[in-house]
Amino acid sequence: MEHAQALQRLLREERRSGYRGLENAPHEYLGAFDSLPGSAQQTLIDSIVQRDRYRMSGYRAGAWHLAMTRLLLALRNGALRTTAVPNVVQQLLDVLAFGFRAAPAALLEAFHHHRLVLMGRLNHRPSLLALLEAAQIDARSFAVCYAQGIPQPPAYRGLWHDEERHNTIAMVVGIDLVPLSNGWLVVETNPSAAQKFHGLLPYDPYNPFIAHLLEFAVENCYQRLVIMNNDSEGMDPQLARQYLESAQKCGIALKIYERASVPSTCTAFERCAEVPQFEGEGTLVVQFRSYKTSLDFLFDDKRESLRALATYRDRCADHALCLSLTSSEPILGYGNSDEPFPTVVYKLRELDYGRGVFFLKAHSLEHAQSLVAETVKRTRSIDLPTWVLRRVHTRPGVFQPYYRGPLLPERRLYIVRSHILVSTVGAKFLSAHRIVSGHSVPEQLPHGIVLDPRPYIVNRPLGGRLELLSKEEDEGVMRANLAVARALAWAASYGFLTAPQPVTPRN
Repeated sequence: MEHAQALQRLLREERRSGYRGLENAPHEYLGAFDSLPGSAQQTLIDSIVQRDRYRMSGYRAGAWHLAMTRLLLALRNGALRTTAVPNVVQQLLDVLAFGFRAAPAALLEAFHHHRLVLMGRLNHRPSLLALLEAAQIDARSFAVCYAQGIPQPPAYRGLWHDEERHNTIAMVVGIDLVPLSNGWLVVETNPSAAQKFHGLLPYDPYNPFIAHLLEFAVENCYQRLVIMNNDSEGMDPQLARQYLESAQKCGIALKIYERASVPSTCTAFERCAEVPQFEGEGTLVVQFRSYKTSLDFLFDDKRESLRALATYRDRCADHALCLSLTSSEPILGYGNSDEPFPTVVYKLRELDYGRGVFFLKAHSLEHAQSLVAETVKRTRSIDLPTWVLRRVHTRPGVFQPYYRGPLLPERRLYIVRSHILVSTVGAKFLSAHRIVSGHSVPEQLPHGIVLDPRPYIVNRPLGGRLELLSKEEDEGVMRANLAVARALAWAASYGFLTAPQPVTPRN
């Protein structure tokens, strides 16, 4: 117990400026995790587990909340399918439906956070978690390649393998890659992969995503495949048919689960909020969802995922990984300031679909820093949901240098969005395609905040079109993807319990 209290004293004595360093590189302040006394190790693990517990408590808000969410999503989905509903009404329904769905988790998390902050400031001997919350340090950061032996919430596991019963939980991760002269740059990872865009590509007869996923199941002798779909509108019927027909040809029993909030009018499949229980042996459960647990934080957070990838690359000397620099302070890109491109990228860490990405064209680090305070306020919002999300997001963002990829005809930038299957028993490259920007890069770009970021945010919601990769791109993209898969599986296994633990007999 005295060692845990010593760890608390160390945190108390750290000056405010040192907190960020403690969060980014705990080994430099606390030493190696293995060198900590057992009581201090357990205290840190308990803090991470408690953080998961209060974050996940909002996922069980009750039948009334689920019924209302389904109703609101049914109204929202119906509005999106018709041109008779004005765009502003569609956006209002979008904010209302998703805001209501997320409200219990967000409110409970805020309640627990403020309660712990008070305990951390007022109690004479607060818990470590309360002390961390009071210092604005996220306990989940210690789960990124530092603490070890962290249990996962049983109902929300991400990676898991029961060797005796040959049951596995794997995750599909989306990766954004920028083509550079020296390879494929990993910009960010996203474990909440949407499947609805796969039907927009000219695959014939079945897309490689499904084919490669089933190849993995067959190669590893699974008898059952469970798909946990993440699309709020339910799985596309054409995609569902491809899954069912392909699984039947492979002799694999297939079961598809939708999100619990999907309206019954949008799906014929069973719905669930948690990871379903294994049905017998030889089952592969494929997660397309992010539950915001500490393990998902490692995969999803725009700073922590790249920190995990960099740790793996440095320790395992995997030179196939080309990673974007990421920092809590501005980093300038390497382009010519006379060209019409930004020099600094600022990202809100928990927003996806380009909603939390901002660009600066700065001539110095000091200039970039002076622009940050006004960046979110002055940058053009894409739509009402984006405006709302930016204002409720309060965590500090991260900076990356701007990496310029090649320009296609019509002065369009492009990225590659790829998908990998990550598990502790192996990785599988699933698919990759180009996303070409829907907006042309301007001829000139003045210094300062990039008020209209649309030419530089390359994604489908902003009008980007999907294209197949060229044969020349295939090999490099696959190599980069598999390196990311190896790194994420290593980082997850390093910190978390990803298999059943042997039961110690009692005397």
